[in-house]
Amino acid sequence: MKRFLATLAVALMSFCPNAFAVDDPPVDPFITGVHVGLGFGGYWDYPSEYLGSDEWMNVAFDLGCAFNIRVNQYLSVVPELGFGMIISSRDAGSVSYYDVSENRGAYGVKIPVAVRFTPHRQFYLETGARMSLNFASSHTLSGSDIDGNTISISRSGNWKPKSFVPSLIFGLGGTFRADDHH
Repeated sequence: MKRFLATLAVALMSFCPNAFAVDDPPVDPFITGVHVGLGFGGYWDYPSEYLGSDEWMNVAFDLGCAFNIRVNQYLSVVPELGFGMIISSRDAGSVSYYDVSENRGAYGVKIPVAVRFTPHRQFYLETGARMSLNFASSHTLSGSDIDGNTISISRSGNWKPKSFVPSLIFGLGGTFRADDHH
């Protein structure tokens, strides 16, 4: 993993010939911004009390605010505060002539704090820690039979994610300023 991140950093610097140019405009020491995130993922072999596939597909969405505190021209500390949700879905198989799908949701507050390396003003690499504070969840089973009849069952008390989830973050990304006219 270290070798991959080092190679990625060198590649980004190579593709950004102006990364270390001295005529770059001065950088603000403190910047506030909006964080919008959309992600896709999955997990497998998750134990389930129902029939069907153990292959779950996820869609995640984050919305919040970000603060970029510059240490120097290339390094900054970036704390964020946001609301996040993850929706997971899988095919649960057939139960009593119904083809059933299972959906789970987790909703909470996300608080990541990252150290960001910015070789060019529009590209960055970052690493840090994140705390997820999940405060709500949902769990539904829905299905339809061959005649088109549908059924939906809410099982909200049956599945609850952990309320406190610490994790490590690694990433790369890009930024733009709405007031940048260069």
